Amino acid sequence: MTYDEIVAEIVKRNPDAKFADGLEDALVGYAVSEGRTLALYSSQKVCDVLVKRDEMDEDEAQEFFEFNIAGAFIGPNTPVFHYFQWDREASEDLPLDPDRRIGDTERAS
Repeated sequence: MTYDEIVAEIVKRNPDAKFADGLEDALVGYAVSEGRTLALYSSQKVCDVLVKRDEMDEDEAQEFFEFNIAGAFIGPNTPVFHYFQWDREASEDLPLDPDRRIGDTERAS
């Protein structure tokens, strides 16, 4: 889907959805939370935009993203950001089992 097609689909489902200004290249789709369709951005693509557009290094971009973009709340229609890589070490305290797949009845060995 193109950017315009993604935006059209989101707005059709939620006319009040918010979008992140200047991050069009990072919009990858939509998510549904509590019955609301929300703009879905790739966290990695956001950081790539910041590195290229704002000439930040990767660490600066990550810190700026976390604090100023992902950490911003502009109401119930705030966009969401997806982290596409699974960091097993950082997620050890989560109640999820990364070895288990949807539909599995037993833990993978």
